[in-house]
Amino acid sequence: MHNRGRTALTREEIVELTPNRRVGYVLLSGLAIRDYQAFIDLAPDGDGTAIRLHSSFEPKTRGTGWLYRLVLQAVISRYAKGLAGYAAKKAAPGNKQH
Repeated sequence: MHNRGRTALTREEIVELTPNRRVGYVLLSGLAIRDYQAFIDLAPDGDGTAIRLHSSFEPKTRGTGWLYRLVLQAVISRYAKGLAGYAAKKAAPGNKQH
């Protein structure tokens, strides 16, 4: 995770993998939250792919959940936009598909 010039190192573990459909992972360390789990679901959507990410967690410090939710939403949104941009670039005419 990268935020305003600072880097927070996190460790995560993949707990579910369905190729081209779903990835599930849990946070092992790196943030002041516990019981973090997330699932990324991919589904065909017209000529592209719909990406749905849903996650849950408990803050370790009471009253900080809203802040972690905002930060995680911003980071995940940036990752999703980057992934979509990469996919669009790979699918552009003249690019080889791998």
